[in-house]
Amino acid sequence: MDFESYWILDENLQSEYTDNIFSIMNLQCKSLYEKTNGKVFAIFGEIRTDGTLIQMAKNISEVMKVINRKPISGEVIDGISAYERVDVSSMYATKKYGFEVCTETYRFRLFALNISPTYPLEIEIDEEICNSIRDDISGFVLPSNNNNIFKISGDDCFCEVIKRVIQDTKVKYILNELLKKASLEQKNNSKTPEKIVICEGRTDEIILQAIADKLGKRLTTVVADGKMQLPIVFEHIRKNNKKTKVLILADSDGDEEKTQVALEEKIGNNDMYELAIVNNTLEDWFGDEIKGYSKLKTMQVIDSLVDELDFEKLKANHRSFEAFYEYICH
Repeated sequence: MDFESYWILDENLQSEYTDNIFSIMNLQCKSLYEKTNGKVFAIFGEIRTDGTLIQMAKNISEVMKVINRKPISGEVIDGISAYERVDVSSMYATKKYGFEVCTETYRFRLFALNISPTYPLEIEIDEEICNSIRDDISGFVLPSNNNNIFKISGDDCFCEVIKRVIQDTKVKYILNELLKKASLEQKNNSKTPEKIVICEGRTDEIILQAIADKLGKRLTTVVADGKMQLPIVFEHIRKNNKKTKVLILADSDGDEEKTQVALEEKIGNNDMYELAIVNNTLEDWFGDEIKGYSKLKTMQVIDSLVDELDFEKLKANHRSFEAFYEYICH
């Protein structure tokens, strides 16, 4: 009997990846922030249940693993301890993300997504919105037995579905009401975020928020979508918030001095910001751990990577990290 190899390395699989979801949703978040002058904003992030017994058990397990410096299972494969290699099983894990519109006080969830690295993904839409748009989205979703849960097979269909969700009458009404409440709050309350960091991309935001969570600090991050957009975003924030000093984190892309000069020229003389140039990119804080990772893969493993970081060593080796650490901790 002849045997054959069953491995298939499909270079065209990229077309089925869900990576673009994060760019699509980040654009919606940025657009709403600009349209409402920051009074109402959208957030898209992982839905977690903090403080559960399961999470506590997981944390204890991870601590014991580090203390003992050996795998809990003690597995050895081909003579090599399993602990000597990083288990990447979580790379293909399905995680739940929520999309909400908010003010500093109020929130409303439009939909939730169950996302794995490849399509199809699952979307759970607010029931009233779903009843309103069901017929309009029927051509873009896969059949489902659930009233408000559907599977979506690609980027184009995803965009068509969320477009109809965002433009639904209920969403328009809630946005208008939130704007009224936000305007009233702004008059009666001068409450502003204490720490604001502007970064270039979504992956940077994921990393910064994970580190802030580890340090137990509340942080507001704003994604500029590119280095040259940083001054524009800062100016927009400054117009709406004249009390908070902002930290701007920029990738040097190999030339720290040129990057600093270019940004300082565009921003001008202003004592309401601090500029930190990262050499070369924010991912370099982790060495080679996450180089080449997609946004989704980074989100899958970032918490465990942050747990392993030596903050004192990072401060000594990266001026940009030291600036970020000092900014959010003091």
